[in-house]
Amino acid sequence: ASTFGYEHELDGLKATYARALRRLSGLVASREGLLDVGCGNGFVLELALDLGWHGVRGVEPSQDAIAHAPAHVAPMIESGFLQRGMFAPASFDAVTLFQVLDHLADPGAVLCEIRRLLRPGGVILALNHDVDAWSARVLRERSPIFDIEHTYLYSPETMRRLFSQVGFDVISVKPVRNTYSIGYLVHLAPVPHELKASFLPRLKRSKIGQIMLTLPLGNLCLLGRRSA
Repeated sequence: ASTFGYEHELDGLKATYARALRRLSGLVASREGLLDVGCGNGFVLELALDLGWHGVRGVEPSQDAIAHAPAHVAPMIESGFLQRGMFAPASFDAVTLFQVLDHLADPGAVLCEIRRLLRPGGVILALNHDVDAWSARVLRERSPIFDIEHTYLYSPETMRRLFSQVGFDVISVKPVRNTYSIGYLVHLAPVPHELKASFLPRLKRSKIGQIMLTLPLGNLCLLGRRSA
């Protein structure tokens, strides 16, 4: 039942995720088969196609997000949550989870299924919030990452431990830089709601509000490889 409410931030998300996808793409010998779990309207699938990937697929539970997918991308998306039997074993060279891991109630089960779907030597990428980031440590419970939609917030160490336990060789866990508009950054800021409501809509429509910035804002990216 979730809605596709981030369309106005797609340019920034594409810039952020494309940087991560290029890192992932450099780790594989073949770009045959990429699955994006929680793919939204499929914009990551478009990025993967632009990078030369073939056999690109997505999984997305939000019907509204799928309805916003471009016509050439929508047939690549499976509706629902990733579950056993949705795809054949060893179907993909890469699987990505962009801002998905910290929403999962049973991340171990999902990662085990992803491991089954990866070919030997296949790679996985997970980009999500970092509870150890300076922004989270400074803002504490006022940080926007403390959200009812997040079932667990990861640090580099807990991500490394989780992926290792389910059979991945962790290649790296590093901070990433996010690209956001000034308007969206203000939206995330711990400012009283009444104050935001009075000026934020005008800011988002203004030229200043639409300026894009690339900053280290408390996200991390794990790259791993399916172990033998």
